[in-house]
Amino acid sequence: MSTFRAVFVCTGNRFRSPLAAGVFRNETERLGADVEVESYGLLELDGTGPLHEALELGTAFGVDLASHRSRALQPGVLTTADLVVGFERIHVAAAVVDAGARRDVSFTLPELVQLLAPGTGDARELIRAAAARRKAVDVPELEDPLGRPYRRQGEIAARAADLTTTLARRLFG
Repeated sequence: MSTFRAVFVCTGNRFRSPLAAGVFRNETERLGADVEVESYGLLELDGTGPLHEALELGTAFGVDLASHRSRALQPGVLTTADLVVGFERIHVAAAVVDAGARRDVSFTLPELVQLLAPGTGDARELIRAAAARRKAVDVPELEDPLGRPYRRQGEIAARAADLTTTLARRLFG
């Protein structure tokens, strides 16, 4: 089986997606899965570093974001992704429309964790089954931490880390 390619997408690629990508990478490595993990943002921020709060909060979840630099989605960059995870519906829409992600492998993080039935099996099969259970209404999102008080940013980071750990364990545990 080929390497599984997971991609996380948020608005600026400075908090949610790099944090979740780091947590997912750490957890899948711990589980011994052959996974390539990337993250992108919708905005063109020219290689800007993570938000200061993301650096601090990432450390609490075992993720060092010091060397991370933002990357903007480009046309076609997601055509070979096995899984695309956004945090808001707009991230998923942009991944599909602008970057070529397949709709059946693109979800918001809370949506996918909600749809994934705990169990065993191939990660690609589990994702197909989740897509088959998808409903087009009430897709849960994880809010943007930018401009929020530090305490709320910490809550968002903790929720992202928890959901991402659950996702990795359900897919590869």
